[in-house]
Amino acid sequence: MKRRDFLAQTGALLGAAALPSRISAAALAPDLQVTPQNAQSGLSSDELFNSSQIHLLEQLGDALLPLDEWIKDKLYIPEKNPSWIETLPGLASGTPPPWRDKSISVAQIGLGVGLKALVRSSSGDAYLVSRWNHRRANPLELCPIPNCDRWRASRGLRKDVTFAIYESGNVFLDAAGNPLIRYELYRTYIPLLESCVALSSPLDRAAWQQLGNALASDKSVAWPVNSPPSSVFVKQFLRDSVAVLLDMRNIPFVAEKMYAYAVLIELGEHRRSGNAYTPEHVAKTVVIIDKLLEKS
Repeated sequence: MKRRDFLAQTGALLGAAALPSRISAAALAPDLQVTPQNAQSGLSSDELFNSSQIHLLEQLGDALLPLDEWIKDKLYIPEKNPSWIETLPGLASGTPPPWRDKSISVAQIGLGVGLKALVRSSSGDAYLVSRWNHRRANPLELCPIPNCDRWRASRGLRKDVTFAIYESGNVFLDAAGNPLIRYELYRTYIPLLESCVALSSPLDRAAWQQLGNALASDKSVAWPVNSPPSSVFVKQFLRDSVAVLLDMRNIPFVAEKMYAYAVLIELGEHRRSGNAYTPEHVAKTVVIIDKLLEKS
């Protein structure tokens, strides 16, 4: 319920639209050559995410994911949870988190650098896509059985075989079912976003939100003509942003660790990396539950 409360902020923008086939991996960056050697280490995302581009994405993130508004309007209040003191050492029970009385931005919680790390970690997928395409064209190439076709026919098995990695639901796909590589999507869209922002020149949060909504609905007049639809980028950017914040990919890049966990704290998600529990914690929780049961 708490996660749904947060994700509702992005639901209308994400929608159910599939990615259009015209921005498949091959179409986005046909010149990108990836080998097993550089796939293992991952293509550098430094050339893709310079400081100004990270700032640009963070401004868009603040517009599309207004954390201040969400924190103010949601029903769950973490400091009213009896286990609050156990999950956030250093704060007295009932004390609100430090961002409650002031603004909090996606930059403070490390969204931009976390997104950069996410893109870098998936850049090697280009080599996997090449390998998967070869395997789909030759699904029985590695079969150790001699005369495999005859062996299958003698057992009443179909002659046609499918290597169904794309149908498994574990690969980013466009509307035509072609694999989509995150690195290539950002490499294509960030220059378009820079051009759009330079032309529209949003000066405040309201202007950025207006631009973000226009991009999500493909209605921005500042979006370069004859370019892939802006809504595709917005949807993927939101998915990746939520993944960064919920999967704690931002943690290594945020000095104030409480801010790194801000979204999870406000969601009431106590089970997270590095948050250990002891038998003493369990005993205290049992006492709390017993008191709650006595009141019921």
